[in-house]
Amino acid sequence: MPLPDAVPRFRDAAVAAFGGRVQCLLLTGSHARGDAHASSDIDMWLLLDEVSPCDLRRVAEIIASIPSHCELNIQCISTAEMQMARGAFEPVQFHLDGIVLHGDLSLPPLTDEDVRGAAARIGAEVLMGCRHYITAREAEAALADGKLRTWVLKPLMWALRYEAYGRLGEYPRHLTTLHDAAFSPDAQALVQTYGQMLLDGFEGVCLRVVDQAEAVARDLLRRVHIGQMRADGTDRPSSDGCGEHDNGARAPVRP
Repeated sequence: MPLPDAVPRFRDAAVAAFGGRVQCLLLTGSHARGDAHASSDIDMWLLLDEVSPCDLRRVAEIIASIPSHCELNIQCISTAEMQMARGAFEPVQFHLDGIVLHGDLSLPPLTDEDVRGAAARIGAEVLMGCRHYITAREAEAALADGKLRTWVLKPLMWALRYEAYGRLGEYPRHLTTLHDAAFSPDAQALVQTYGQMLLDGFEGVCLRVVDQAEAVARDLLRRVHIGQMRADGTDRPSSDGCGEHDNGARAPVRP
């Protein structure tokens, strides 16, 4: 799906309004990854030299001036604030999922530990979410109405991307490349199912997908844990199928 016209319009308006104060404008979310559907929000991060209530009101005026059938979700922050509160933000999201539309992303380089940590955190959330749906006997209709896509498969796609990047050293931004990079046939099947749901073309049983996602999330956590042990030099398993690469820093991804 091509980027909505609202993306370049907001970029141009923000640069015109704030000039050199714009340190970076970053597109994130489904539009950056290429798996947006018709009602997906447009997620962007506007990094200024500093942020004041006056600046936020100006951003609100810009958003209101841009006609769009998708909601413009603009997060405003300074680079200094992001660095001071590094633990509160997900650096992997900005470095890998993000597309720099203007300026430069002046954040510390991404490390393999960052990537493994993000994959583990998201994988654990998916695992426990699946287990909740199973034990709570979540209704099939509720899962089909968006819960499965939004709260299970969408975050699982992030975790699968990060696991693949940590294993292969290349980031599978789009679903087609993620399908090929996913670590197992079950993981590949879930990527395919998510793509079908984005196109409203899934006709299977959602509860079965939850079971499958629970198993894949469990396997992902095991693989990430083994990768961390290898990096720490505390274990050298030989039969897990996980790859290794150097623990160097990663450069920001640009389109």
